[in-house]
Amino acid sequence: MNIHHKNMKQVSRDMQAWTESHLNEIGIYDCTYSHCDMYNGTRTPITTSYEWYCIYSEKNLDLLLPQRIEKTGTYWSQENQLYASYENFAADNFYKLDLFNKLDEGYEMFSIGCNRYLTPQEYKQLQYLFKVIAYEAQKIRKKKPHITLELRTCDELKKLHSIETNSFHSAPKKAKFQSLILTPKEQLYIGHLMFNLTHKEIAYKYNCSETAVRKVILNIKRKLGNEYYSNSVMFEMLHQKQVLSHCLPFSS
Repeated sequence: MNIHHKNMKQVSRDMQAWTESHLNEIGIYDCTYSHCDMYNGTRTPITTSYEWYCIYSEKNLDLLLPQRIEKTGTYWSQENQLYASYENFAADNFYKLDLFNKLDEGYEMFSIGCNRYLTPQEYKQLQYLFKVIAYEAQKIRKKKPHITLELRTCDELKKLHSIETNSFHSAPKKAKFQSLILTPKEQLYIGHLMFNLTHKEIAYKYNCSETAVRKVILNIKRKLGNEYYSNSVMFEMLHQKQVLSHCLPFSS
């Protein structure tokens, strides 16, 4: 076994221990952090599972990185190659979610595996933990340089990087979630409500009245079936339609 794989095995054990101490309580059993440096043409993966890392490498799944970045904040689709490959490896009833941050030199990714959809509060915690693991990963990269790999999608990522803003904070577009259609403004307000902003705070942020904000929220509830739903009921229904993971990037 070469030094790269020896290091990857050790890093995987360390990552598994970190996941168990930081993420198990919110139902996350698996995670991978990756740093993509376009200038140096390198990719550094840090994962909980050495076995999955080997499958990922053997099937050249790193070539899907640009597609995944464009869909940041969403759960893996059952129709894509990545899901199919992981399905043969993982237990039943899994949900995989990708989060990406745009950096000056490229991107960093936090991909997690859980046994259910996450709640808004758990998303908030996950956003914080993304920063924590990014800091820890930086130390690992310096300590174990042999885990660094070639970034084979370097040219594609450079093009993507040059034409879009930080995809984790990009502006929403009108979107359909099952039978529910939400406007960009509705998605923005949902994102802010997830982080407990009041109607007054949202109104101040967008230089409008509290009444105008209230009307947008009522319209979301009306689309769900009843404008008198409580916010907790609204969140549960949006959660079931996978709206919350989509709106998370628009909350800050």
